[in-house]
Amino acid sequence: MRARTFRWQIPFLGLWITLVSSCEATPRPNSPVSSVPITPVVSLSAKAEPPMPKNFAYADMSRTLGTVTKIPVRGRIVNESAAGLANPNDTTPMQQASQNEIKGVEFEATLLHENGTLIAPLGKALNDKEGYIDSVFPLKEGAVLPGRYRVEIQVAGRTAGQTTVQLFSDDYQGAVVRSDIDLTYLDTHFVRKRDLAKLLTQKGSERKTLPAMEQVYAALRKGATGNEDRGLVFVSGSPRFFKRILESKMQVDGVDHNGIMLKAFEEIAFTQIINFDPERIISALKEQVGYKLGHLLRGRLELPIKAAEILLGDDSEADFVVYSIYHRLMSGELSGDAAKQELLRGGVDAGQIPELLELAGKVRETLHGFSPVKAIYINLTGFPNAKLAVKDWRIPELLREHQGAWPLILDLHEEGFVSKESVATVKARLLELGATATSLNEAGQAAVKSGYLKNKSPTL
Repeated sequence: MRARTFRWQIPFLGLWITLVSSCEATPRPNSPVSSVPITPVVSLSAKAEPPMPKNFAYADMSRTLGTVTKIPVRGRIVNESAAGLANPNDTTPMQQASQNEIKGVEFEATLLHENGTLIAPLGKALNDKEGYIDSVFPLKEGAVLPGRYRVEIQVAGRTAGQTTVQLFSDDYQGAVVRSDIDLTYLDTHFVRKRDLAKLLTQKGSERKTLPAMEQVYAALRKGATGNEDRGLVFVSGSPRFFKRILESKMQVDGVDHNGIMLKAFEEIAFTQIINFDPERIISALKEQVGYKLGHLLRGRLELPIKAAEILLGDDSEADFVVYSIYHRLMSGELSGDAAKQELLRGGVDAGQIPELLELAGKVRETLHGFSPVKAIYINLTGFPNAKLAVKDWRIPELLREHQGAWPLILDLHEEGFVSKESVATVKARLLELGATATSLNEAGQAAVKSGYLKNKSPTL
């Protein structure tokens, strides 16, 4: 199967490199601490499984976040070989860029306890015309308590795969973290075509983490009390064939997440190639605001009504635009023609706007006046978006600009989002990576001078 699909992979991936390199280049930012691959701290447990057929329907599922009455199920059903699953940590995007999805097939989802015991069948559904699953199954109130569970997927009466889901109570009032990946979590660059080509051949363990960011995510999950177990979802503009690589990287870093939302590059490219409309391919790939805003809105429908949100991004693309518009739509500050004009100003294709505004209205109705976004953090890379400026999308007291993990963790502590112990852990990691007490103090003082931090924070 791989041999047959590889013939189209070369021109297809070459197209991706060419098109993405036509976007705004992101030169390497100057970092006070060098970013390095992190030594693996989590390993997969070896468990004996019965022999599998040479090729079979495999459910390549994503982790999800939901409530005790709404169970999101996402992934794809793919014609996989046992050899292809032998070591998911040893794969690359090049090897994952296949069209082996099994399309339009029925699957059955079942909810299990973490120990594998049955809770309840969730139901049956069809995956879509591209082979992907994106369903939300209702669950009777009282069937489960908040916590972590497993979802098993069966195809043609055979177990095809499993994933995990974290469920909150419907009245949960804690926070959920939603974050970008490139130059927010990972040290990723698109300066030259060879940088992009390198990404296609890198394993998860070879990707580089921005200094101490894996510890920042751990701190955010723990919260101020140390045991909050907040949700963490990543939304990235990378194509879907990066999924297993990013999951592998997060496993290496020990980043406990609840899903990675990625862009359907294959569908965009092949649809427009068939229509012989390459200009629309470039437009669709470069457009980030409508794509990410759509994910935030749809994901919001799966969260408890009173769940707060902490949003993380950077200034190299358009995260600040996405988050600014999202907050104002959810708070009721932006609607109607004004919302349409803001979306156009942010670069959203006019054809997407009616659907986005309809979705935003639907989400807003479910909130009953609650404004969920409590903080927006934008990492200043040193090479900002050339067309969109953070200053034009600022929200006073809500959108905060920082440089690196140290000012970020200090502000998160000031705002009561993380514990003092977590600040110490991030500091220790930065020192381990080569920072000095002097450089951290200078970074803290610079943040105080800019008004980002209070005077006492850098002494922690």
